[in-house]
Parts: sequence; structure tokens; C-alpha cells
Amino acid sequence: MVHLAVHLPYETKITGPISYSWMYLIERSLRTLKQYVRNKARPEGSIAEGYVMNESSTFCSRYLRGIETRFTRDERNDDTIVEYEVIGDFEIFKQKVRPLGASSVRAISEEEKRLFHWYILNNADEISEYRKKHLRLQRRHAQNSMDLYKIHERAFPEWFRAQVLELRQSTNLSDDFFSLAMRPSFDVRCYNGCIVGGVRFHTIELDSRRITQNSGIMVIGESDASGTGDNNFYGVLDEVLHVQYPLGRNVWLFKCRWYDTDVNKSQRTTHIEVGYKCLNTSRFWYAEEPVILATQAHQVFYVDDPKNGSNWKVVQVIQNKRIWDVPEVEDVQNDHINILEVVVSHQVDDHIEDDTLCRNDVDPTIVERPVVRHVTDDFIDDVDEHLSHASDEKL
Repeated sequence: MVHLAVHLPYETKITGPISYSWMYLIERSLRTLKQYVRNKARPEGSIAEGYVMNESSTFCSRYLRGIETRFTRDERNDDTIVEYEVIGDFEIFKQKVRPLGASSVRAISEEEKRLFHWYILNNADEISEYRKKHLRLQRRHAQNSMDLYKIHERAFPEWFRAQVLELRQSTNLSDDFFSLAMRPSFDVRCYNGCIVGGVRFHTIELDSRRITQNSGIMVIGESDASGTGDNNFYGVLDEVLHVQYPLGRNVWLFKCRWYDTDVNKSQRTTHIEVGYKCLNTSRFWYAEEPVILATQAHQVFYVDDPKNGSNWKVVQVIQNKRIWDVPEVEDVQNDHINILEVVVSHQVDDHIEDDTLCRNDVDPTIVERPVVRHVTDDFIDDVDEHLSHASDEKL
């Protein structure tokens, strides 16, 4: 093992990314081939026979209709299968969430109802003009900015309700405004998990009984003035809440516990080393703002950090399977595909000390790709003619 550790750094520098040298895919394929062996006296024949059978069944399953195969079955984390009908034109009412497991109904307190309702009102983009108008009215009476936003939070729901009732009698106001202003019901359905955006979420209580982890939550925060700070919020999921509004409108909320990531405190709550962020999971904050919209959540994983202690976790932000965020780099016009220029820069990560493989004295290189056109008969004739001339010259 010591000899291996000596050679690993050198091999890493030579080969670069591990995807160019690892044998994990080959080893998995060999394991599959070993399972085809039924006659140990003839292992090669068993592998060949099993491989042919697998290829034949795979080929035929692509053309079967009305039969569920691994190519036609629904995705495991398919969020288009919703239990409740989506009613309303407001984006906040159009969340596609697929709840998992049985539900339990509990009555929320008056304070919880106020917190839930205010968060929903504050995140409904369709009523932003009402929020701005009420904020301007309250600014005339507030003594300072802290009192201003507290008064705005407390007084806006009732003021908005009065405005909607008044406008509903005089103008043709949509049912979404009326439903949002009438406040939610005290009875809330709770779930232990759900699927939203193709990602499976479980509560921390359900995760405690499993070896998998699906309860990590991250919410993207606003960047600081320099644009380099990480102001994201990290926590765990406690409850999946189905909040019901009048006229069949539904809103899905995540009730979470947020880890303390305030860097201004005297006690250390976060630590960044080699590009990884570590959190102290024994300290929490924002207890008065526990809920977010289900569509605002991003999934993260927490890995034990033995270096800093048992309460410290390393945050792992990953790209989920079958979820792609591919930027549009192709512009199709007049039957041509214009490939954008790719700029290759040689920038070193701030956390990497060894920069022997990076050339800071060389300017970035612009790699251009020619325009790709559709293949036509004339193009094929030109290629054939060029190949024939080339063969004649060799002769």
C-alpha cells in the first residue's frame, strides 16, 4: 500500500481526470459477464450464450407495445404523476409535487398559519405590486427600517385581503387573487417524502431508519457585494406540507431546520478547506422562518468530517441522475448549425497549491469549429471525386 501511495500522485498528474484511466466500468462489466456462467465446465460458452440472449431480449423489448420493459416503464422519480389536480394560473399554485407514502392531517397553530401564509404571499410574484404599494404606505409611519419590515409582515395579509375583497366587487378579479387573500386552512396534510423536479426528498425522521440519505436541503441565497461569497442556506427536511387554499388551490411547503452558517459570530460554525464547505450541525438558526416552497429546494448530502469532530459535516452538492442543465449553444438558422467559440482558459483553483501543470504565462487559446452543413448529393459527389484523385496519385 505504501508503494501504491508513492505512485498515485505521479499517475494523477500524468493522466489528469480519473475518468480517463479508471477501470470501474470494466470491472462492473466483468461482474455482469460472470453472472452469465451456468456451466462452470464451459464458462466461455455460458458467457457467450448469456450475452447473446441479453442482446436479443434488449433488441426485441424496444419494439414491444403495451408491455412494460426497462425502456418503456416510467421513471422512478417521475413528478408528473400528481395526486392533487393543479388548479390556478399563479406559479405558486402550479407546483408539480408527487407525495410519497400515507399522509397525516394535523391542525397548525395560529402562529404557524401566519408564518406559512406570509411566506407564500411574499413569494407570489403576481402580487408584487401590492407588496410594494403597502411597503410605501408603511414607510411613512415606521421609525426605522427594522420596524418597517416587521410592520409590513404583520399588516400586509389583512390589508391585501381587504384590497382583494374591494376589487372583487368592482372589477373582474381572478379567483387566484381571492383564494390567496382568504388565507389557508388550519388543517394541513403532512408527508414523509415527495418527488419534485425529478428529485426524491425524504424527511430526516425517515432517513434515520434507512442507509440512504435524501433529507439534505439547500436554498440558493443572494451573493454578497463582491459576488464571491457563499450565502446559501443549508438544512434538513422535517416535514412535507400540503397547504390548502379556498377554491381548490394548493401550495407545497418544506418545513426545515437550518444550520447556522453565520460567519460573523464569534464561535466558528463553518469551515472551508480544499474547496469543501463544512458545517457545524449542532447549531441552528432562522427558527422563525422554517418553511420554503418545494420548488425552491436543492438536494445536498452531508458526509461525516472526522477531522473537525462528530458534529461537523461536509456539504456535497451533486448533479442528480437523469437531470441535465445543458446550456443552449447551438443556433440553427437557414439549415446551418453555428457552433459557438469555446474559450479554453488556464486558471488555477484558489485552493490548489500545486500549479506545476498550469501555464500562467500562456494566453488562453480560442478553439474554433467550422460550420457544419447538411449533407447533400453534391457534397457526396465532391468527396468521391476527391478520394478518387487521391487514390490515382498514390498509384
